[in-house]
Amino acid sequence: QISDVKYAMQFNERCKKGKRVLALKMIADFYNNNIGRVKGFKGYLLRESLKDPPSIVNITFWDAKEDMDSYYNGMNYSEFLEKVKPLLEQLPEKSEYQLFDFRLS
Repeated sequence: QISDVKYAMQFNERCKKGKRVLALKMIADFYNNNIGRVKGFKGYLLRESLKDPPSIVNITFWDAKEDMDSYYNGMNYSEFLEKVKPLLEQLPEKSEYQLFDFRLS
């Protein structure tokens, strides 16, 4: 449920020239495969910039900070990062947040 979402991890990434579409697909496939399989993982938002096409942002949503921290310090995410790294100009810039309010209608 959306009301269970309490935490978010945001990644700002910049793709190498000609690699954006592949990076977006890899990220979406990765998170889609984790929905319902990873404890505490509620979903994600993946967006690309209209003004700066190589720039993409993905935000994952979690119901517990401990689950989020455990996941991003774990092997599954580390292996994925190694696969997507060649498509990026640099490692993703990562920020974590506690959500005050989250609503969709």
